[in-house]
Amino acid sequence: SREKNLNKFLKRFSRLVSTPEIKIPCDDKKKFSLIQKVTIYAKKKYNNVNFIDGIRVDTKKGWWLLRASNTQPALVVRCEAKSKDDLSHLISDIKQILKSNNIDNNL
Repeated sequence: SREKNLNKFLKRFSRLVSTPEIKIPCDDKKKFSLIQKVTIYAKKKYNNVNFIDGIRVDTKKGWWLLRASNTQPALVVRCEAKSKDDLSHLISDIKQILKSNNIDNNL
């Protein structure tokens, strides 16, 4: 039945773990240039990157997204993974990227 197929489809999403939207304070004058720096880095390091509304990197462990907020002086980070360990790995990756681009963060 349709309901059974829909439940089967939705079940795989219930196993994912994710962060809430994390906002990192960042001066409006700097946030877009910082996104440009991370864009250059992401193009070199990752194979599966999408640059629509920020930087989204997809890996075997899950994905992370970094974008400049349109309404606040902040950068926004989200991560989603298949397990808590994978999520921790993604968060470590984004922390290192932010640190290497001189972006203070409290992830």
